[in-house]
Amino acid sequence: MFCSLFFVNIWFTDLKLGVWSKEFD
Repeated sequence: MFCSLFFVNIWFTDLKLGVWSKEFD
C-alpha cells in the first residue's frame, strides 16, 4: 500500500511540475 502511495505521489508531483513549467515557459 505504501508503495502505491509513494509512486502516485511521485507521479502527481511530476504532473504538477510539468504544468508549472508549461505556464512559466
